[in-house]
Amino acid sequence: MTTRKIRWMCAVSAAFVLFAMALIMQSCGGGGGGSDSAGGATLVAGDTSGAETSGDIVKLVSGDPDAPVLQDGAPMTSMAAPPCPPPQGASANNTINAYYKPANAFDGDMNTWWVGAVGAGSWDLYYGFPNVRAMDSLNVTFYGATYVPTQVKLKVSTDGCNWTDLGAMSAGVKPSIAVGQSVRYLWVEMTGNPGTNYPLVRDIDWVQPQDNLYASGGPGANEAYYFPSKAFDGDLNTWWAGQVGAGAWDIYYMFDTPRIVQMVTAELFNINYHPTSMKLHISNDGQNWTNLGEMEPGASPHQFVGRTTQYIWIEMDGNPPSNFPLIKDVSFDIPTGASSGDSINTFYKPANAFDANPNTWWTGAQGQTEWDLVYQYASATFITSIDVSYYAATHAPASTVLYTSTDGDTWINQGTLPAGASPSMSVGASAKYIRLHLSGTPAIGYPLIKDVTLATGAAIWSWQELGGSATGCNMASINDCLNTWNLLVEAPEDITVDPNGYPVIATKEYCMTGGTDRFYVTWWTGNTWDHASYISSVTYTSDISAPLPQIAVDGAGDVLAIWHENDASVAGHVNAYDIFAKKLSGGVWSEIGVGSSTGNGISGVDAIPSENPVIQIDGAGNPVAAWINDTHVYVKKWDGAAWVEWSPGSASGTGVASAVAIHGGGNTLAMEMDSSGYPVLAWVGKDSSAKYQVYTKRWVGSAWVDIGLNSSQNGGITNNSTSTGIHTIGMGIDNLDRPIIVWQTYHYPDMVVYLKRWDGANWVEAGAGSASGAGLCAPFSACLSPDIAVNSMGQALVVWNVEVAPGNTEIYGKLWDGAAWSELDGSTTGGGISNMGICKYPKVATVFNNKFFVAWTQLDSVSSPLVNGKVYGRLWTD
Repeated sequence: MTTRKIRWMCAVSAAFVLFAMALIMQSCGGGGGGSDSAGGATLVAGDTSGAETSGDIVKLVSGDPDAPVLQDGAPMTSMAAPPCPPPQGASANNTINAYYKPANAFDGDMNTWWVGAVGAGSWDLYYGFPNVRAMDSLNVTFYGATYVPTQVKLKVSTDGCNWTDLGAMSAGVKPSIAVGQSVRYLWVEMTGNPGTNYPLVRDIDWVQPQDNLYASGGPGANEAYYFPSKAFDGDLNTWWAGQVGAGAWDIYYMFDTPRIVQMVTAELFNINYHPTSMKLHISNDGQNWTNLGEMEPGASPHQFVGRTTQYIWIEMDGNPPSNFPLIKDVSFDIPTGASSGDSINTFYKPANAFDANPNTWWTGAQGQTEWDLVYQYASATFITSIDVSYYAATHAPASTVLYTSTDGDTWINQGTLPAGASPSMSVGASAKYIRLHLSGTPAIGYPLIKDVTLATGAAIWSWQELGGSATGCNMASINDCLNTWNLLVEAPEDITVDPNGYPVIATKEYCMTGGTDRFYVTWWTGNTWDHASYISSVTYTSDISAPLPQIAVDGAGDVLAIWHENDASVAGHVNAYDIFAKKLSGGVWSEIGVGSSTGNGISGVDAIPSENPVIQIDGAGNPVAAWINDTHVYVKKWDGAAWVEWSPGSASGTGVASAVAIHGGGNTLAMEMDSSGYPVLAWVGKDSSAKYQVYTKRWVGSAWVDIGLNSSQNGGITNNSTSTGIHTIGMGIDNLDRPIIVWQTYHYPDMVVYLKRWDGANWVEAGAGSASGAGLCAPFSACLSPDIAVNSMGQALVVWNVEVAPGNTEIYGKLWDGAAWSELDGSTTGGGISNMGICKYPKVATVFNNKFFVAWTQLDSVSSPLVNGKVYGRLWTD
């Protein structure tokens, strides 16, 4: 099964109690069930493995000393009343603590819960969507009857300020209510203490399925246990079961982003659980569906799709012999060899296009305007060129586009083939999968391909452009492209990747003669470079070394940005920096919590400078921010309702780094997340002798600890014995969760780049000389602005800008493979990676297929302030 991020919701229909006593739920675990001696599926009530039980909460609220220690059990801050508008996402009033957070009520997972404060008498849950959408109905699933408040009401709004009261929801464990209108904000209002004295919500779901990144469906046999997500979790031992005797069932799945879907296969428990009819539908918006017809029957009904979609709908009708359907798993694998969902019939099959026989043909279905033809190799193969032979020009579509992929999930547009009966094109890329996307009806009414020839050869790796990333204005803002006064410079300040592995870049745009500086986000869509509107306008007095924006991308593909601003212009504020944060979702920038980009922002203090912020996504999918607060390192996280300390004291007092004087200015703080989703920190400080050092700490689940002896004090990991400064540090985490840190330092009379890695016991050089002498720069003596990225194989690429000749700088880089350093296609000689002159401020990220993408600024002059600079980049690929 193709690996994918799973999020779910249970939608539509009340739970049906199957086999009465066997299905009474006491807790919700993670199992699936078993089989009886006759080969039938035995549906069970669940087990107590997995999430904590309701008994744990009883112990917690009663003060029982045997209560389990829960992650971040600090009480949450009540919202008291909904702000105008509420924040995007989930928030609440009167939550028991930050572990049972509001987001748990909207994550589609019946094993994560929201719990209200004990005895509060009233509670509120809010949810803000990125955009207005139609909603037919809404359901709230409580843990049991004793957890349901006296009354549950729903209010909705399109602006978050003016609310429509829809009245009381229906009674029972799963209250529901008709909505029947467009909404953007939800307000679930609960009043009256339940039998347990606190409410417990397992999940809140709604219909229609569009815009929900979840699995959904129904009616189910037991929606608290056999919920739809179990059909999409890749586990054949967890199941979705339909309600007995219902006669009709539906299950839906929405991908995080539109993707190519090939063969959809539903693994049933056995043939006795196959409904009379199983049809497959697809959609790109969740509203307009394409019926692909009946799935091939059997214990594993399947249907080929072979096109881009975001939604899957399996429509089932007719009671099976078992009287209810049971799906063990739904997969989206690509068949080996040739395939297509758009063939005219089985005689003119897809394999005919790849059999090297011009007398056997593939023919596309009539009456369509788009077709897809897919081929899978046994393993990744380097393709040098492609030739397509149509029967004649009249059988060729208006456009033939080639896509390639190494994993079947992420596809790269290799370009459009020329028009005509026999188009050909150079490729030069490794791929396990190729897809020809045909669009525009041929003159004859359908496409007919006699043969597709794929020439292969040995892979040749090199630095290449990604969608024109090193020419023209493809990665620059419209302002820079139109600028003719040579006063505007753009510089990449951070680089990360989206869920597809595509690069996303935070770029600062600043005026060399002073004035308003701004920053924006640029990202690769898979076909082109796109830009978001400016997020901030800040006067930085034309200082490129000023603290600058950092970004992260969450699992939904939303960009989270963090930066600091001088709040001196705000009435009553002292001249000091504050930390601000916003989120880009659906093309719109919004605050991450009320006040995250106004006043004192998320730092929340005045008169004390907060600088050098960094941001990452933790294991729960929430943003984590760190910054330098005067003389200490502070860390906060977003818990779904508010910015709170990562751990007690992590953003107050002495913070994470106690009694360490932080060197302000430049990128002197770095943060990465380990495989557990815990933060690892590295920063620049001064020791007791006022010598600059690099320090580190990491969170291990219960405490912040040094990484090795005294890594956060005294000489840190550097043991620098001179008074020279250390600037611009970068960090990566290898495939064994070991940090690798690079920094820029003065090694009189030179500026060099040093690197050390944690080997599990000590901080050591990566090869002789990586942190001594001329470091990674040798034989050059003016190396600045280092950055590092580490891929899943543990390979680390370090980049920096180097003066190769007076007045000329280029971007250089070296690859550490775990044993030795090497250059990549001339990356440390001549023009290096950039090869265009006067290039500075490189940033690097590991992108799709373990490749590296490097971005930098190219200036047209060395004479400040009359300088113009644009952002460029190249991809290390085959």
